[in-house]
Amino acid sequence: MKNNKNNHHQHQTGSQLNSEATQAPQQNTTTPEPVVSRAVAKELEREDFLKKIRKSRTLKALLRDSQKSELQDYLAIFTEVVNDRITELQAVEDQQVAERKAAEDTIKELREKGINLDLIKDLLSK
Repeated sequence: MKNNKNNHHQHQTGSQLNSEATQAPQQNTTTPEPVVSRAVAKELEREDFLKKIRKSRTLKALLRDSQKSELQDYLAIFTEVVNDRITELQAVEDQQVAERKAAEDTIKELREKGINLDLIKDLLSK
């Protein structure tokens, strides 16, 4: 009977050890999980933050490109308008130069014919 008691005691102790042995690894595997989860969460948070930064930079670049494109369009139109105005002013100046030259040629011809323009001018002013 004593042997039976010892066997029962050993069996009980063995069962307790078995249950502790099976529980110990579970505790070891469950304890690191929150740590791993926190590490994973931090990594995901970091990746999300980097994605947001990249997206922000991409949007800023697109905005710059868009603004640059709009500015280039504006400058092209502005340049065209300015060039048209310069062409108009050049045409007016060319016309004035041509009229002045024609007037000088007319005066020269009249003087060659002996017409005194100064006398005519004086008479008209009186």
